[in-house]
Amino acid sequence: MINELTPEQEALLPVYRDKWMAIGLSTEPCDRSAAESAARAAYEVAGLEPPKQFVWFDRYP
Repeated sequence: MINELTPEQEALLPVYRDKWMAIGLSTEPCDRSAAESAARAAYEVAGLEPPKQFVWFDRYP
């Protein structure tokens, strides 16, 4: 378990914050195949059966 960050890790926090904020707020189309693969992998790591199908919708106009 990590109990504290190194100064180098702390210095990188704003970089990663900005990166993930941009990803989370993006309205660009996603890579559906990559998203489905990542979701399946997450389910498997958690010991759960992955979804049999994914339902995608066009983005809101």
